[in-house]
Amino acid sequence: MRVELSVEWGLPVEEILRYAKAHDVDLIAMGAHGAAASAMSFSTVAEGVVRDAPAPVLTVRAAPTS
Repeated sequence: MRVELSVEWGLPVEEILRYAKAHDVDLIAMGAHGAAASAMSFSTVAEGVVRDAPAPVLTVRAAPTS
């Protein structure tokens, strides 16, 4: 298995989809933070990626810390 990490500049949904299509990825894995603002932002990005992704998308939410 080969895993790649990439840092791109731009709008998150557009850059994730562009990279996935350009590199013929097999799986897109996305994480989320526990804070409400981050979760809200993540939901918007995740929704956009899931809707138009050329590959399966795995979303993982952080475990509660309390």
